[in-house]
Amino acid sequence: MYIRYLQIMRRLEECYDQLLQPQKRADVRILLDSCIGRMLELKHQIVNHCGEYVNFDDVLVDLKLTPDVLEIPIPKYFLEERQQELEERNKLLDALIKQYGQPQVRDETAQETEPLPQLTPDQAIQIVQCNERGRQGRQRAKFMKEIREQEERERKVLEFGSMESDPQEAATRIQKIFKGFLARKQTTKMCRDELEFLGMEPTRTKEKLAQQHRWDQILIRRKLHQQQNQQELEQERIQMRQRIKDLEGGKIMEDLHDVILEKIIHLRQTSEKGEIPEFPTEEEGGSFAFLQDKPELTEEEKLIEEERKKKEEAEAARKAKKGKKETKKSTAKKKGKGKKKGDEEEMDTTEELKESKFWLPFAEGTQRYVDIWQNRFDALDFGQKYDKALLREAIMEGPGGLMAELRSYVDALVRVELANLKAAVERDKVTKRGKKGGKKGGKGGKKGKKGKEKDLTAGKKIESLVNELVWTGFLQQCPKVKVGDYVGAHNLMGAVMDEAEKVSSDQVDDMQKKWKQVLDNWNDNIEQQLQVSQDQFRSMFDKWVDQRKSAGFVLFEPSMSQVRQNTTEYCVLPLGSKVVHDLAPHHNAVLFYGPASSGKTLLTHSVVTETGSNFFNLSPSNLQEKYNNAKAVQMLLHMIFKVAKAMAPSVIYIDEAEKVFAGGKGKRKKKKAADGGKAARIKKDLLLQMKELEPSDRVLVIGNSRCPWEADNRELLKFFTCMIYTVHPDYASRLLLWNTLIEKKGAKIPHQYDTEILAYMSNKYTSGTIAKVINQTLTERRVRRLAQRPLKADEFLAALSKVTPVFKEDFEQFKQFTLNLPLCMRKKRQDDFVKKDDEEDDKKKKKKTKKKKE
Repeated sequence: MYIRYLQIMRRLEECYDQLLQPQKRADVRILLDSCIGRMLELKHQIVNHCGEYVNFDDVLVDLKLTPDVLEIPIPKYFLEERQQELEERNKLLDALIKQYGQPQVRDETAQETEPLPQLTPDQAIQIVQCNERGRQGRQRAKFMKEIREQEERERKVLEFGSMESDPQEAATRIQKIFKGFLARKQTTKMCRDELEFLGMEPTRTKEKLAQQHRWDQILIRRKLHQQQNQQELEQERIQMRQRIKDLEGGKIMEDLHDVILEKIIHLRQTSEKGEIPEFPTEEEGGSFAFLQDKPELTEEEKLIEEERKKKEEAEAARKAKKGKKETKKSTAKKKGKGKKKGDEEEMDTTEELKESKFWLPFAEGTQRYVDIWQNRFDALDFGQKYDKALLREAIMEGPGGLMAELRSYVDALVRVELANLKAAVERDKVTKRGKKGGKKGGKGGKKGKKGKEKDLTAGKKIESLVNELVWTGFLQQCPKVKVGDYVGAHNLMGAVMDEAEKVSSDQVDDMQKKWKQVLDNWNDNIEQQLQVSQDQFRSMFDKWVDQRKSAGFVLFEPSMSQVRQNTTEYCVLPLGSKVVHDLAPHHNAVLFYGPASSGKTLLTHSVVTETGSNFFNLSPSNLQEKYNNAKAVQMLLHMIFKVAKAMAPSVIYIDEAEKVFAGGKGKRKKKKAADGGKAARIKKDLLLQMKELEPSDRVLVIGNSRCPWEADNRELLKFFTCMIYTVHPDYASRLLLWNTLIEKKGAKIPHQYDTEILAYMSNKYTSGTIAKVINQTLTERRVRRLAQRPLKADEFLAALSKVTPVFKEDFEQFKQFTLNLPLCMRKKRQDDFVKKDDEEDDKKKKKKTKKKKE
């Protein structure tokens, strides 16, 4: 179902992007947001029940789909509908950054160049002389080579004589060679065209550029038509609303007022005491609810309704008693268990399936599209302008429509009239009874309400706070990168490897039992047969068990495609759409953790770019010396979160998050003291500001960490409700990385097996490290000389030998940290299935023992 919703979302996104009719686009937009929200709900349920990073390759095989289906498209309207706003914001930030002298944005894809050393005049002259001598030597060698070749030709002429041939024969030979060359060229072209048609070869650069230029022109024209149609619709909406209000508003209000008064008179006359009926408030529905006729129930229906209510109350009371008993049992179990080392805090996976918040708008939007647009013939309407009849209906009866506005005016008038009528009736009663009583005294004490946090920047405008944050360097421009720049391949054998690990774990258990039996029954005969000592056999056995354990964990690392998919689902989609963020399950804080140069910062910047968010850098390295006390830190965080809420969507970035949540004893405590506590001092106010966030605030805190085990694990899990592991690439991802990044530089390795060798040699290197090697090798000068000297694979070896891979110790630390995470933040392993089965067996045994005792 998740994959089906993903396919529907992709088609709806393409449909919304290419439609020109503005009213049809609005209806498709409702369906698109509902589909995205429902897809995220299903993802949330999958994670709660099956763990994170679930492999769908077996499902794709059953549905006969390719892995590209799992790539989640990011709707283009996230940026297109805010294009003017984003351009104005970027101009403002650029001007402020230039005014305050802040550093400019560094391009993520730009080549890092080391600064040139300062030279003295003597050193510069020496370098110039050395290069000039080398140039003269190469020219002299070239000249001597030409002389030797000329002498060799003269020697052959003297020895064999001049080779004079028939001109006709010479022409025939030349034609033969040239025709062979043309035939081979034509055959190569035909083969290349066939491979391009089948999608087995990339399109050639010139044709690709021409085709891309045509597509860009079509896209510009389509977007221009969409904007013009939308502007015309909005202008006509305002004008038509005003026309209807001026010409028909008075008549509509008068008719509605008469109908309400007739209903009030009828209800007063039919009542026993002649009381004035109560008019519903605005929250209760006003005149709309007042005019609805409720059918009177018969005596039998009344009895049935009373019995139903009694049953519901009894059922609610029974559930409440049962819930109290369960809570008592759970607390008793927790007390009885005590504190055990290594126990995992797993989340409850027995969550009941709730009704979707997106199903009703999805069903209503589908029905509306079928009723209005499905059978409409608009093939001859090339302009795709708005429909006036639909526009009038939307103005009158739509949400916030004119009818609701006129009804509110009439309701206010009726309430005033009823209040005056009740006051007149009360005066008549008072004159008959006489004046009674006095005033009831006693002022009730006001209960103190716990208000929100005090506004520390009261009286300051948002513009002044923005200027201050830019001046201090916390509000920054972000490099323009996309989620697709995190290059990585799908794991096509994920489900198969999961099943293989289940089988292999059983085999490992059987082998361990057999080997232990051999060790327990060790004697001289066994030693003679195996020709090894008992200690050697035991060490071999321990080494084999360790290898199997480490191999099992590798199977459960996420693929780079899954990392990209989770980034889109947890960060981009909720932050980009207001409707999806308010209704779908989402996270307010996400942590990217992984080795250095594994793509954490790139993914953070891609979230900001894809959603058009503001970027607040709250990293420990960015904290200024002026914020060195508690009040200054409190003021800083208050300003950041206030501006982030006002200018939503916003991303608050915390690099080296382990320093902010540092804790523990021993080495961790020493590291915290060495840091001076500058990073950890923002933790208290950061937690307070996160609690103040409303569910509707589109503010996302993204943390990055290359050593998360140095932080306090409890505090880290409490703050970051989602964690994404940016792994080092597997072989398929490395092969894709080398090919993609080299092609981006405008180069190409002639033989595919050379790229395969590079992918094999770069095992345990991160994606950022591979990109650094390519940038250092393919400099601008080297790219310009590709025509004279083609690229070879061995040119990358020098740069590859100077970079650092992911060592085994670091890998083991990431492994232990990931295994200690709750199930909703990591992949489900075979041990989790075994634990679950053991727990179920224990429960069954306890039930049996209880029954026997009874």
